[in-house]
Amino acid sequence: MSCGSTFRDQARLLRPRFHTVIFQPGLQAREATDEQLLLLAGAEKFVRDTSAGDFTVYCSR
Repeated sequence: MSCGSTFRDQARLLRPRFHTVIFQPGLQAREATDEQLLLLAGAEKFVRDTSAGDFTVYCSR
């Protein structure tokens, strides 16, 4: 058995991990509106439901 086929066999058993990161430097955390927070919450739910991955938002303080 070659190494290539061994890796392919193992790859079928692995589950990918997804990490969604959003950078919003114009968004200030303390001044975020309810509409902005609802939009981000909806995006997070979509990402978690479709990929079971992490969701992180970076913004200004």
